[in-house]
Amino acid sequence: MEYPSNNPPPYSSGAPQQQYQPVQVYVANPPPPPGPTVVAVEVVPLGGRCGRCQLGVVREHFTLCGWLWAIFFFPIGLICLFSMRLNSCNRCGAIYN
Repeated sequence: MEYPSNNPPPYSSGAPQQQYQPVQVYVANPPPPPGPTVVAVEVVPLGGRCGRCQLGVVREHFTLCGWLWAIFFFPIGLICLFSMRLNSCNRCGAIYN
């Protein structure tokens, strides 16, 4: 079909034609699961023997900080003194909570 030169071009909607560009999708790999968690637990051994050296005796004593609290904040400091006790071996010095 030919159009005469004095006729207008065929009707267009007025909106420019949209050009679609491909969407780039990036897939992030999830982080690997964490490895096993190792928890070292030292327990005060029964019978008072040291769990580390097997030769020493585990003794209970008060910390220096506990003594200072007891002296400077006398009645209430005694609570701190008794809550700040350590169990330690008299031979190898291993500290147990």
